[in-house]
Amino acid sequence: MRVFAITVGLLNLFLASVLLADEGPNPLEQDLGRNDLRVFSAATFIQVGQSLESIGLVQRLERLGYLRISDRPQRPGEFFFGEDRFWIYRRAHRLAGRDYAASLLGLTLADGRVIGGADVDGDMRPLRESDRIWIEPELLAESITQRRAVRIRADIEDLQTHTWKALLAIEDARFLGHPGIDPRALARATLANLRDGSVSQGGSTLTQQLIKNRDMRPRRTIGRKLSEAARAVWIESRYGKRQVLEAYLNRVYYGHIDGVGIYGVGTAARAFFDREVEDLDLAQSATLAGMVQAPNRLSPLRHPEATRSRRDRVLDRLEELGWMPTDDLAIARAAPLVPSPGKLTTTRAPAFLSWLAESIPDRARERVDRDRGIVVETRLDPLLQQHAEHVVGAGLRDLRRRRPALRDAPLSAALVAMDARDGAVLAYVGGSPDRSDNRFDRVRQARRQPGSTVKPFVALHALESCGGRRPLTAATTVLDGSVTLKIDDDAWTPENFDRRDHGPVTLRSALVQSLNVPWVRIARHCGWEKNAHMFARVGLSLPDPTPPSFVLGAVEVSPLELVSAYSVFSTPGRRVVPRGWQRIEQPDGSPLGVNPTRSHAVSSKASAWIVRDLLLNAVREGTARSAQIENIDVAAKTGSSSGLRDAWLAGSSGHLVVVVWVGRDDSGPLGSTASRTAAPIWKAFVEHATRLEATEPISQPRGVVAASIDRRTGLRVDPSRSSARQEWFRRGSEPPKQRFWRRSQSQTPIR
Repeated sequence: MRVFAITVGLLNLFLASVLLADEGPNPLEQDLGRNDLRVFSAATFIQVGQSLESIGLVQRLERLGYLRISDRPQRPGEFFFGEDRFWIYRRAHRLAGRDYAASLLGLTLADGRVIGGADVDGDMRPLRESDRIWIEPELLAESITQRRAVRIRADIEDLQTHTWKALLAIEDARFLGHPGIDPRALARATLANLRDGSVSQGGSTLTQQLIKNRDMRPRRTIGRKLSEAARAVWIESRYGKRQVLEAYLNRVYYGHIDGVGIYGVGTAARAFFDREVEDLDLAQSATLAGMVQAPNRLSPLRHPEATRSRRDRVLDRLEELGWMPTDDLAIARAAPLVPSPGKLTTTRAPAFLSWLAESIPDRARERVDRDRGIVVETRLDPLLQQHAEHVVGAGLRDLRRRRPALRDAPLSAALVAMDARDGAVLAYVGGSPDRSDNRFDRVRQARRQPGSTVKPFVALHALESCGGRRPLTAATTVLDGSVTLKIDDDAWTPENFDRRDHGPVTLRSALVQSLNVPWVRIARHCGWEKNAHMFARVGLSLPDPTPPSFVLGAVEVSPLELVSAYSVFSTPGRRVVPRGWQRIEQPDGSPLGVNPTRSHAVSSKASAWIVRDLLLNAVREGTARSAQIENIDVAAKTGSSSGLRDAWLAGSSGHLVVVVWVGRDDSGPLGSTASRTAAPIWKAFVEHATRLEATEPISQPRGVVAASIDRRTGLRVDPSRSSARQEWFRRGSEPPKQRFWRRSQSQTPIR
C-alpha cells in the first residue's frame, strides 16, 4: 500500500508539473478549426496625439484578457504601463484577410498622450501618419444564429486539480502517455467495429474528440476516423499536452439550455452551478466530467438521477486510478446534486448579430446552416457598444422615474451609430437592455413617425434645386401664418408646436425653432413630388399616395434608414449605406465575401454643408439645445410624432452619425418631448463616443461663401452694420446688396 501511495503521489506531481506549468497563452486556442465560427469586433488603431484614456486602451486590453505586469512583457498577452512607455505583447491574430504573428508593440508617451512607437525589434521612433499601430479585434460571438452562449474561457493554471483530473479519469485516463491516439483503445474499438460491420465504437482519445469538434463533419466513417487520428497525432506533436487539454476544456460540449448551446467548462460551471469554474468543488467537477458522454441525457437540470449516477461513476474511476484522496471522494459522493442555473448571454450585441445573420452572403449562410465555420469581421466597437447599452438603459430608467405613468409601460429604445466615411456600424442597440423580450430589433424593424427630423431634407431640396425654381437660401424669408390645404375632400391646417404664428421668418430660423407651417409653405413652393424625390434619394420610403404631411414627418422610417439619410450632412452630399460586416472568410482564410462601401449622390456638397450648419445652429440655439456638448461641434435635430408617441434625435459630430429613438412598443404616448427623452441618451453616447472615436471635422466646400445680410431686409450689407449678421450661401445665390433706393425693401417671403 505504501508503494502504491508513493506511486500515486509521484503521478500527481507529474501531472501537475506537465499540465500546470505556466507556458503563456495557448496558440491552439487561436488556431481556428474548420467548424469554428467567429464574429470579431473592430481592431483598435492608435494614432499620434491620442490620449490613452480617450481610447480606453487599458480597458480594451483587459477585455481581451491581457495581463498587466510590472516590467517589459516577454510573452504574448501581457502589457506594461509606465509613465513614458506602454509595452504590449500583441497576440497572433488575423485582420482584413491577413495573418499577423505575435509582436511586441511599444508606445512612447508624454502627459498620457502617444508621441511615438512601432512594432519593436530595436529602438523606438516617432510615429508617421502612414504607420498603423493597432490592437487585435475582440471576439463578439461564436454563433451568428445566437444558438451558443458566450464562452467563459478557463486557464489550466487557474483550475483546481480535481476539475481536469475528473475529466481525464472518465474520458481519457492515458492522455499523458499516448501521442494523440490510444493504441489499446483503438484496437478494442476496431475489433468491435469489425464484429458489428459498422462504426459502433470510436476509441477516441480526448485529442481526437477535440479534432472532431473543430474540424470534422458529424458522420461516422472509417475514413473520417483515420483522418481524425492523423490530425490528433499532428496536433499533439505541434502543441503539446497542456495546450490540447486546455483547448478541449474550453470547447467541450455540455448540451443545450432553452435552445442555447453550452460549450466549455467555464460556461458549464456558470450554466449549471452559477459558479466561476475555479470555484467548483470535487462533486461539481465530477458532475461536469460525467456529462461529456451524453450532455443532454445527463443534464442535472433535466435528469438528476442519471446525472448523479454518472457523477458517482466518475468518482469511482478517480479512486481506481488513485488520483484523489479517499476522504475527499467520500465527501463528494455524499454531496447532494443541487444545480443552480446561472444567467447566460449569447452575444454582447444580439440585435446586431441578428442583422448580420440576415445580411451575410448566401455562401456564408450555407456554411452556417451546415454547421461549418466562418469568420466575420465587423467594425462594431466593443467599448462603444457597452456604453450604448448603458446609456439606453439609464435613459429609460430615468424616464420611468420622472414619469410614474410609464413605470409599467412597454418602454423601449434604439440607438445606432455609423461612420459616415464608409458606412461601418460602430454601435447598435435594438431594444431596452433591461428587458428580456428583445427579439424584435427596433433599429431595423421598428418603423415609426420621425417628426421634425425630416425637415432638414426639405431644406436640402429647397437649397439644392427647389423643384426647378430659383433655389432658396438659408436667408430666404417664409411666412409663418395659418395655411389650409385641400386634400381630396378634406382640409388640413398644420400648426406649430406652440400654436402661434410668427410672421415672416428665415429658413434658418424655421429649422432652428422647428416651426411647422413654414416647411409646409416651402414644400408647396418647391413642389410636393420633387420633395418626395429628395426623400427617396436619402433612402426614406413614402406611401403611395403620399400625403403632404410627410414634410412634417407623418411617414414611417426605421432608425437604420434615418442614420443612413443623415450621413448626407457628414459626407457632405452623399448618402452612405450602413454596413454591418466588412469581410467574411472561411477559417482557413479563403474569402467568402467583402462588403464594400456603398454611397449615392444626393446633392451638391455646398447645399448639404449649409444644411449641416443649420443643424449646428439648432443645437446651439434651437430645439436641440439639450444635445449640446461643450467644446464639440454637434449638428442634430429632434423629432416628436403626433401625440408625443415617438421621440427621436438624429445628428452627427464630424463623421460620427447617431440616431436615437425612444417609444412604447404598444404605440402609446410618452407624454414627453424628444428633448427630454431621446436627447439625453444621444448626448451621453456622443459625448463618450467622440473621445473613443476620433472624429474628423467636416471641411467647408469650395462652393460655399459667407455674406453679411441685414436681419430685417435679408439684403447684403456691410458687416459693420449693427443690423448685420453672417449667413452662408452657395456661390452665386447671395442676395443683392442693400442700396439707398432699396432701403425700405426686403425679400418677398415665401407664401
